[in-house]
Amino acid sequence: MLDKKKIITMTRLSMYDKKYSDKDDNTTEFFRHDYVYKQNSMDRFFAILGGVIILFFYYGKRIFMGESDIIDMDFYGELRFVIIFFAVLLIVYTIIGSIRYNYQYTLSQRRQKKYLAMINQINKLSSSEEESKGASEF
Repeated sequence: MLDKKKIITMTRLSMYDKKYSDKDDNTTEFFRHDYVYKQNSMDRFFAILGGVIILFFYYGKRIFMGESDIIDMDFYGELRFVIIFFAVLLIVYTIIGSIRYNYQYTLSQRRQKKYLAMINQINKLSSSEEESKGASEF
């Protein structure tokens, strides 16, 4: 005889497997700190790359549009500006990334706990069915 609870739980398990299983397995195979560090390092790399591109266009515009002369530039002042620009850029991306990836990791762990609870529920339903079958045979 089919059990309605068991069918609903198995349907939810298959939906989880289809939608989240691979993503959650890849996320939670690391410790939280390692996952956040790994993801943030990629964000930082692309932030630096974007910052270099932005500064390239900024200084290109200043030099080629005649706003400033390369000979008359205050290189120490410009170097300070570039260092502060990259420091702020990296700090902002690190904070945003840490919040984002901690949240993703937490969601993955919650989904996996629910998944394991559903598996335990199915195991209990299956064992109670086997016990009732065994008792009715005698």
